[in-house]
Amino acid sequence: MQLDLKEDTVSNDGCSTHDDVSPALTANDRIHILLSEYSTLRAEIVSRTANGFTLTTIGITVLIWVLKELSTNSPLHSWLGAFTLLVVLGLGVFVNLRDITRAARRVKSLEHEINSRAGEHLLIWETLSGVATRKGGVVASFFSSAKTLPRSELPPLQARGAEKHAAPNDSVSQGEVRSSAQDSWSGAHGNMEIKALFRSAKFLAILASGVALVSIQGLCAYLDGYFSQTQILEIHRLRGAYAFIEHGGMWADVFITTPIVAYIITSYRLPYLSRRGLMLLAVVIAVSLVAGVLYQEMGKVVPEAHTHFGHTPLAGWIHWLYAIPAIWICAMFYLTPIDPRPGVDIIFVSIGLTALFALGVMKFNNRWSWSTEALVQVAVSIALLWVATAYRFGRHIEHRLEKKK
Repeated sequence: MQLDLKEDTVSNDGCSTHDDVSPALTANDRIHILLSEYSTLRAEIVSRTANGFTLTTIGITVLIWVLKELSTNSPLHSWLGAFTLLVVLGLGVFVNLRDITRAARRVKSLEHEINSRAGEHLLIWETLSGVATRKGGVVASFFSSAKTLPRSELPPLQARGAEKHAAPNDSVSQGEVRSSAQDSWSGAHGNMEIKALFRSAKFLAILASGVALVSIQGLCAYLDGYFSQTQILEIHRLRGAYAFIEHGGMWADVFITTPIVAYIITSYRLPYLSRRGLMLLAVVIAVSLVAGVLYQEMGKVVPEAHTHFGHTPLAGWIHWLYAIPAIWICAMFYLTPIDPRPGVDIIFVSIGLTALFALGVMKFNNRWSWSTEALVQVAVSIALLWVATAYRFGRHIEHRLEKKK
């Protein structure tokens, strides 16, 4: 007896491209198998999302412990312990987000495969409502509305109709039609994955650069003896100075400014070298120099890590190096034409910057309290921010209305 063995071709996403793997399998059987994988991956995503909330709880606990240790114990010992814990926590978050994204991409691919086999769009959740497979991935969803896309965004079903109507004696076999369609889908899907991976890598690189600059400020403050109150008392014998870890703006730079800047750079094309972009850069540098001089004068009265006794230490200059690009990028986001046009992102970015303006003047010290000058500074900054927000969002609404006409 002679056996006719056929090699089964496997596509890039791991699915068989031949329907004749087993004569006993019907179309419904194949869809059922794919649905089983679909359900398993959905359960995996739910489980890892729960793990994410657990990691968040652990992260808050670690942060509270770090603040306590840096305020009461040896700065160097506490710094090394905090760095180790944050690295371990960061790796856990990275692995969890990576696996959620991989599962979500496979779920989206399965939705397209099952819908194509069924001949209509039946499974649409990940395609229209999922955030992990969108531009920017899971991280970007924290800064956008992540609303459900309209059904017009559904991809066309691939070549299933051509298979049904193909005659047995056609010059192109059904398997070739199916394989060509699958290759087309896999190629487009692969390009989308590469672009998403590049955006994620770019976001993480910018995020790491911003956090590194803040960390270097902390190292310089430690070498200068202004890292914590314990160090200030031991080295400088000062009781009226503010330490680096007490600076609200420092914490805001880590948890607000850096993620916002990374998101803007990753999600939008900014006119860095345009005339308006360069003019904004010049304005930002000029304003930062004036602010630096005023800040230095304040340091003569109340010493702190970035300026003390009329002197700007290395930590202050690195903060200046960090602040200018960050302010410039945010200014371009609000005041220059960028591609694509920002929509609801404007509101979310403005909410984050509002918190930044408040934290920027705060000091986590019992001696500090809200002064009239601090209140006026924060109120004016927030008012100007939301005026720019109203203008930018109004332009967005106007553009949307023009497109509907």
